[in-house]
Amino acid sequence: MRWLDPAWKSIISNKALLPILWEMFPNHPNLLPAYFAEDAHPPLDHYVTKPLLSCKGANIQIVENGQQVACVEGPYGEEGMIV
Repeated sequence: MRWLDPAWKSIISNKALLPILWEMFPNHPNLLPAYFAEDAHPPLDHYVTKPLLSCKGANIQIVENGQQVACVEGPYGEEGMIV
């Protein structure tokens, strides 16, 4: 058996929506600050980097006080990252 996700799932699971929503609605109480990794953004001491297209927590990096505290390997990330 082979499972295929519906096309709409790839749209809402794309993390590129997060920086776009933050740009459209800055400081909204239901959003966290989010930026494309390659774009200029404020300096951050605590942040998480995530690939635009990933699943199950693959290729996530957690940074606290400028030091990496956790990192999960995986096959994603070439498509770009968000912070």
